[in-house]
Formats: sequence, C-alpha cells, structure tokens
Amino acid sequence: MKRYLYVIALVLLVPLAIIVRQHSQAVLMKETVEEYLEFLNRGDIEYAYTLNTDSLAALYDPELLTSLQDSLIVEKIIAEKLEERGYRCTLILPDGNSRSIWLQRVDGDWRISGDSELDNILGTAEMLCTSYAQGTVVPLLLEGTPLNSFSCPISGEMYIMEDGVLKCPARHLTDGIDVYGRECTLFCDSLNTIINTYYAEGYPPALSFSDMFENSEGAFGQRGGYHCPNNAYTYYEIINAEAVCPVHGKEDISAE
Repeated sequence: MKRYLYVIALVLLVPLAIIVRQHSQAVLMKETVEEYLEFLNRGDIEYAYTLNTDSLAALYDPELLTSLQDSLIVEKIIAEKLEERGYRCTLILPDGNSRSIWLQRVDGDWRISGDSELDNILGTAEMLCTSYAQGTVVPLLLEGTPLNSFSCPISGEMYIMEDGVLKCPARHLTDGIDVYGRECTLFCDSLNTIINTYYAEGYPPALSFSDMFENSEGAFGQRGGYHCPNNAYTYYEIINAEAVCPVHGKEDISAE
C-alpha cells in the first residue's frame, strides 16, 4: 500500500516540479528584460549592452541603443516559447502594439539575444552607413580630414581605405565608395558634351540639368537633374557652362 501511495505521489510531483521550474524560468526571463529596459530608460547604455549575448553585441555599437529610449513604456511582459533566436518575451505596449525580446541562457545567466526594435535599425544599416559615408565622410576626407576620424555609425568600426575606395569593415558599403570620383570625372565629360550641344541650340543659361530640362521642354537635361555616380546624394550643377560635382569638383582629383 505504501509503495502504491509513493508511486501516486511521484506521478503527481513530477509535473508539479516541471510547472514550478517553468514558472521560475519565466520570472528570471522577465526580470532580465525589465533590467535591460531599466538600463535603457536611465541612459546606462553600456550596462544595457552588457546584457546582450556576444553574437548580438558584435552586430552594433553600444551608442545605437540610445535610439531605443523612446519606446520603453511597457504594460505587460509575457514569457513565451523557445524559438530559433532563443526564448521570446512579448512586450505589450500602451498603444496595443508589441515588441519582442529574445533571451538565451549563457553561463547560468539570461542574456538578450534579440530585440525587434533593434532589428528595425539594423535592417537599415546599409542605408544609414551609406548615407553617412557619402554625405559626411567623403566630403570631409576630400577636405583633408584624417580617415581615422570616422567610424561606421552602426558597428562602430573604423572605416578603411583601399586604393581610394572607402570601405566599411561590416560590409555595409558592399564594395565601397570611390572617394576620388573616377566615375564622376568620366560622367562629367559626358555631361559637358550635353551642355555644349544645349547652348549650341540657342537655349538660355541654366544653373542645373533640371533647369536645362525645363528650358528645353525635355530635349536636354533631366527632370530633377543628374546625381554623381559615386555619391547618390549629390547632384551636378552647371557653372561657367561646365558640369560641376559639389563633392568632387569639376577636375579629376583621383591623381592627388
């Protein structure tokens, strides 16, 4: 009889132990998420960063976390199932939307292995890095600012230069950006041919290829103008009847 009761007790206690363990795990996961959000809320970026797994931390610079401080109000945290990135916690936000944070156990401690808000930023890493490189880094390099003054705004790694091509170690710039505008120089030659023909046809002076398009009713130029092939954020101007790139100038500086 005693043995029978022992078996029954064992059958009942095993599921109970599993439930208690799962509950304890969920509590620890929630506490880690709350700690992470609290660090962000206080502006303790470095501390929040240390709660990341090594694989997540390797993807970005800690300063990137400052952009997550506007979305920290959370109504409820729900610990959910194990997924490929780790155990998912769903954060219910006041506006009805949600945010997901994934966790993995590392050396006995819970660590952040993913954050959907961070995913949104990292998903635009190439665009952000390219915009910064073309709009800020290249113009300043051409003015003489040292290369070691610049780093990728996402990974924090210093940019490198190989044969006049600016590269991001995290490969956000793919094959890189030609700082000295070799393609730009060749394109300027083609644009100057268009300018000469435009004036030969007797059209009035134009300050841009967009003006040229309007003046010639579409016969010359292009609506919106032409952008530099080495810098998509820069559009050519027309100065003294020649095409001029605001970044690279009108002369071939690749030999400098």
